[in-house]
Amino acid sequence: MLRFHFTAADLARVRITSLGPLAETELALRNLQERDRRTMFGNWRARSGPRILADGRDLARFLAGPPGGLVDLFTLTGPAEDIEEAMDRLHGISHRQLSEEFTFHPGMARRRAPWLGRLLERDREAAERLAGALEHCHRVAVAPYWDRIHHHLQGESARFGQLNADDGLAVFLGRLQPVVQWRAPVLEIPGYRPWQETTDVHMAGRDLGLAPSVFCGRVPQPFARRHGQQVLLIYPALRDLATASTIWADHARAPRGGAAVPQPLIALLGRTRATILSAIADHALCTTTQLAAHTRTSLASASEHATVLRQAGLTSVTRDHKHVRHSISPAGLALLNTTAANGIRGR
Repeated sequence: MLRFHFTAADLARVRITSLGPLAETELALRNLQERDRRTMFGNWRARSGPRILADGRDLARFLAGPPGGLVDLFTLTGPAEDIEEAMDRLHGISHRQLSEEFTFHPGMARRRAPWLGRLLERDREAAERLAGALEHCHRVAVAPYWDRIHHHLQGESARFGQLNADDGLAVFLGRLQPVVQWRAPVLEIPGYRPWQETTDVHMAGRDLGLAPSVFCGRVPQPFARRHGQQVLLIYPALRDLATASTIWADHARAPRGGAAVPQPLIALLGRTRATILSAIADHALCTTTQLAAHTRTSLASASEHATVLRQAGLTSVTRDHKHVRHSISPAGLALLNTTAANGIRGR
C-alpha cells in the first residue's frame, strides 16, 4: 500500500493534469503485456500486439515490463500535444537525465536489449532507433484511437472540475474507489506495491497532479516530475465496457463525424434516429445537450430519440453528477457497422 499525506494547504493544490500521447504510448506497451481485463482490452490487444515490430517489443520489455517500475520518459519530456513534439523534447534530454532513468533500478539491465544499452554510451544511432521505435509503437497501438481517447480524457477532466467545484475533492476521489481510498487527510492506494521501501509520502507543499489514463492498469501509478514540485498520480480512466467498445471500434468501419449516415440504417430507424445513433457513436460520452447540437435537433427531440435507442439496447447512459452521458453499446456498434457495410456494397 502507498499513502499520501496531505495538509489543508496541500489539498488546495490538487489539480487534474494531462499526460499526452508519449505517456499513453508507454502505458499502452505495459497494457499489451498484461493478461487481465480481457473484456476491456482484449480486442485492442489482439489488433495491436501482433503489429509491434522487433524494436518495439524490445522497447516494451525494457520501458514497460510488468516486473519493476515504468521507465517514465514522459516525466523527462513533460506533456506534449503530439508524438512529434514529444520526440523533439526527447532528443533534447541530457545524457545524464537519460542515464539516471535507464539505471534507476538494479534489475533494469537484465531486460535491456543491447541496442538500448548503447544509449548509455551516447550512441546517436541508438537514440534515433529509440525515437523510431516509440513512434512506431504509438502509430500502431495508440494513434488509430487517439481522437476518441483524447475526447474521453477531456471529459474526465471536465468531470473532475465540475465535481471538485460543486462538491469538493473528496466526492471526486470517492468515484475512484476501490482503486484509491480517501481517509482524510490520507489518500491510500491499496493495490500499489512500491519497489522502494517508502510507503508514506508527505506532500509537504508539493502539488499533486491527477492524470487520467485510458491505458493505466488497475492500480494507480505515482511518479515524481523532474525539475518541479509536482507529484503525478496516474489513475485508470476507462472503467466501463460500453466506453471501451466505442473507443476500440474498428475505425475503418465505424461512422466518423461528418460522414453520411448509412441508408440502410435510415430505412430501419428513420433519418433522425439514425443520425442520433451515429452521433452517439462518433462523440463518446456526449450529453443530451451536446447530442442535440451535433445533430441539429431540438433538445426535446434528441432526448426522446436517445431514450428509444437506449430502451432498444443500442446505446447506454452513465450519470455524471447532473448530466446524463450517452455512449453506444456493442449491439448499436454492430448495427452501425453492418448497415454501413451493406450500404457500401449496395452502391
